[in-house]
Amino acid sequence: MMKKIDRDKRVFLHKQFLDVLKEEIKEGKYKPGEYIPSERELVERYGLSRTTVRRAISRLVGEGWLYSVPGTGTFVSEVISKEKEQLKPKSKDIACILKVAHSPLDSPYYSKIFRSMQEEVARRDYHLSFYSFIEESNLDLIKIIRERNLDGVIFIGGMKEKIILNVCKNKIPLVVVDNYLKKKDITTIVPDNKKGAFEATKYLIRLGHKKIYFLGASLDDIAVAERFNGYKDALEQAHIFYKKEFFIKSHFQVSDGYRSMRSVLKTGKIPTAVLAINDEAAIGAMKAIMEKGNLGVPKNISVVGFDDIDWAAHANPPLTTVRVQKEKTGVLAVKLLIEQIENQDFIGVKIVTPVELIIRSSSSMPSKTQKI
Repeated sequence: MMKKIDRDKRVFLHKQFLDVLKEEIKEGKYKPGEYIPSERELVERYGLSRTTVRRAISRLVGEGWLYSVPGTGTFVSEVISKEKEQLKPKSKDIACILKVAHSPLDSPYYSKIFRSMQEEVARRDYHLSFYSFIEESNLDLIKIIRERNLDGVIFIGGMKEKIILNVCKNKIPLVVVDNYLKKKDITTIVPDNKKGAFEATKYLIRLGHKKIYFLGASLDDIAVAERFNGYKDALEQAHIFYKKEFFIKSHFQVSDGYRSMRSVLKTGKIPTAVLAINDEAAIGAMKAIMEKGNLGVPKNISVVGFDDIDWAAHANPPLTTVRVQKEKTGVLAVKLLIEQIENQDFIGVKIVTPVELIIRSSSSMPSKTQKI
């Protein structure tokens, strides 16, 4: 009975067809030294494209199951040992590449992305590992990728462009998460940072806020710059004049948001609302506000975060935030990397995942006694 290709199965067609041919060879349908059917026959028999059939056959030749004689045809290899018949195909290895400083491994935001990546590779014949390095060791990175025989890499976060381009130049399949590159044929996955910040700021403006501060990090970080631009666009659309004092320099962790907000409150310049670069900084800012005896959230200052990490719903008060599709990002990163590894004709894509404003108790209309 002819084995069928399941088009609804979450496995690439050429991988399914490759496995079908291997099973038929193991079962003796095609014996060592015999022809396998021509590409045209296989295309008609299995309802596949010529490209899909050719890719599967090429992989089997590379693994030693088949060999081709130009102008004659493709044959089953004479030497297929019992051990090889019993072995599963070798697992392929991919890795997430992270920076040591402010490592995403420490972030509750990235933990969901990593978990979804691991779940996705578990469904496929791949192995996922993690590697942290100092950005300056660019040459060491290429060496490690080659020594570990990695089939592809996923860069996470704000990695320097020259490092990513060096990996690309060395013909190593790669996907970049949460970072943009000018080179168009590199696959990138990012949330809609600008729209998310725009919608969050517009929501605060609808509540009646005009003195809205932005708690951010360096604008050299592309994600920060995009969120800041979305925030400024919403102010401009509402004819609210932006002042330099509205920008609170911070970073991404709870302690950063706490210290930065505390410094601002000491100046006596009190905003009616704060949009934070992420949830961790927002939670730190809320802690600083509530430690100030005469201030509360959202009674005196509304706070909005970004990312919707697990902590956000359980903060005190629960945090209004912009939800990012973290699980989808992890799955997409793995899928696109594997497609790149298995398809030499793959063309890089830029994917912007949608975001959603989640309204909770940390935001409300400004107090009537406040100067807005």
